[in-house]
Amino acid sequence: MGTTPIRALLDDLPGDTHVVVLLRGRYSEGIAHLDEFERLVGKRHGLLHVLTGPREAVPLDAPALHTLVPDIADRDVFICGPDEFTRTLIAAARDSGVPARHIHHEDFAF
Repeated sequence: MGTTPIRALLDDLPGDTHVVVLLRGRYSEGIAHLDEFERLVGKRHGLLHVLTGPREAVPLDAPALHTLVPDIADRDVFICGPDEFTRTLIAAARDSGVPARHIHHEDFAF
């Protein structure tokens, strides 16, 4: 669900944009377009992190973001997901030093 806008964004970004994509789901089988993400991110020589498991076991807080994307404070961050997920990730990005103007998000409800 939340992967669709991010997947479309990969098509729209300039070809020389270095991308780091984080996909989160309880199971990898539940992550939509995973094969396309692997292809598109690989084509750009970017990084794809597929994070699976319960939220408690696989947090996306500021320390986790710094581990996955050490230069996150220097990037634009695009977030798409359920309201609580989006709020949590916005806070983690801000705690990681990302300026508010560099955080872009799209919310959706189930």
